[in-house]
Amino acid sequence: MKYSEAIKSLIRKGLDEVNHSSAGHLSLSTRRKILQAINEPCIIGRISILCALKVYPIWNDLFRDDTDIIGLITKTEKYLLGQTSKKDLLKDADHLDMFADYYMEDDITASFAAKVAVHAAYDASSDEDMVISDYDSDEEVENPDEWDPAFLASLVYNDGIVDLGFIDDERNKEFWSWYLTDCIETACANDRLPYLAFANKATEVILTF
Repeated sequence: MKYSEAIKSLIRKGLDEVNHSSAGHLSLSTRRKILQAINEPCIIGRISILCALKVYPIWNDLFRDDTDIIGLITKTEKYLLGQTSKKDLLKDADHLDMFADYYMEDDITASFAAKVAVHAAYDASSDEDMVISDYDSDEEVENPDEWDPAFLASLVYNDGIVDLGFIDDERNKEFWSWYLTDCIETACANDRLPYLAFANKATEVILTF
């Protein structure tokens, strides 16, 4: 998929918003406009998958030999390509959602890194809008289960998942700048998405995001 002028313009506006935000944040309204301009469920789903891949190494640090979460990420792309059923995707997502919950007390950041993959799977299989909710510093924080994968991934990446009052602003800016550039560009490309390679049950990142 090639960028339309509308998408390019919205990305430029988004980068300007991030650069001028004291917290380095990209608002939900801007994200919605970009996704609406893209208007292709497969591409939008790939953006969510890339957000899951962005923070996957945090989960992988907790479970070095785990293949289930990366397996869910790959299955989500297969679903978007029509290569697996919605039933099978949701079965895996439900199982791994509970699995991530089990380790919440051990490492909340790693657990939510896994949940980004779960949210990406749920969103890909949903007939509803893929961007559901966000937070506003002037409002009560909503249920994390309603946060979209990009926002949830940003909180994992910027350490805000533990306490929204202590977000690393530079990390937040870094995440949303990546989202607007490399993430969307990769999602719109025709190539298969970059994944992690496994060798001798040890994981190694072969591409950086």
